Amino acid sequence: MRALVGWILWINVLSATPQTLVLAGCESEHQAQIAEQLIEQVHRSNYKRSSWEEECRKAGFEVVGDSAVVYLIPAYYTPAFAERFIIPLVEQLSKQPIPLCRLQELSPSLQQAILSLANRPQLVRFGAVEPSAESLRTKLQQGEILIGLGDAWWFEGIEEPGKTPIVVVAESQRQQIAPNQVLALFSHSVVPESSKSEAESRLSRERVKQWRFLFSHPLPPPQQAEHMKAYLEWLTHLQSQVAKTLPNALDHLWKIFYPDKTIPSIGRSFSFDELQSLLGNEARLLPVESSYSTQLVFRKWEVGLEFVKRTADGRGVERHFIPLEVLLGVRD
Repeated sequence: MRALVGWILWINVLSATPQTLVLAGCESEHQAQIAEQLIEQVHRSNYKRSSWEEECRKAGFEVVGDSAVVYLIPAYYTPAFAERFIIPLVEQLSKQPIPLCRLQELSPSLQQAILSLANRPQLVRFGAVEPSAESLRTKLQQGEILIGLGDAWWFEGIEEPGKTPIVVVAESQRQQIAPNQVLALFSHSVVPESSKSEAESRLSRERVKQWRFLFSHPLPPPQQAEHMKAYLEWLTHLQSQVAKTLPNALDHLWKIFYPDKTIPSIGRSFSFDELQSLLGNEARLLPVESSYSTQLVFRKWEVGLEFVKRTADGRGVERHFIPLEVLLGVRD
């Protein structure tokens, strides 16, 4: 708390303009366009701080600062993101007969949260396996990528000393959906070639993670540097708070997936039969083998979102699982 007060005082000292100074940090061209529209509203005669802050949150930014200086930080870097968006999204999907949906089937705030996440370069390339944020957003909006749930129980065992550990994974049975049911959920609309070409022409802009800072007022370079330094201080603080709130978010999500089960303690060991009894009909082991000659040790439970696509031939589906820790930026 003392550090936060210090930052706020520092922001007050840095401010040299009577009107609210806004600094937005952006990770993609699309995000920068949204930030520019939000910054423009600050200069209008009908500007009201409270309603403007709500607009910022709906657009995927969290507001920090005071009446003199405001920093717009992408919401997925803040502790509130899991509670406001991830948990409600999982709750909504978990109540559906098939826990998959197109982007348009979500509420406007959840749609914006998903599109906002698409600005994370590491999620785009390694989570969704797309060439750019623009490509991911376009496919989500066109119904070419579905949004689903995923989880994984990780176990480890060693058959004999010196041998590679056996890794065994279990996942919720809710993910076992017949491919034909999944394929029926995809949009059958075809993206016009002109739209595809336009999107592809912008891919190179977003291949590399690159922060961009937008100011609502012109400032000399030294002051800009001081504000960017303060912005990064806020970013670091908020990310540390995300890590602290992660256990509570995981507990909440566990109760959605397995309301009648108690999560095993890390390091607890199970025989194959004990593990089968623990999982019951709610989760299945991969691979399913009963010949393990060792105890299987529980390492962790992961939960997150899945981006589901059609295979290149259009006859099957492929799932790309993004754990909550990656969604929240706690790990790559």
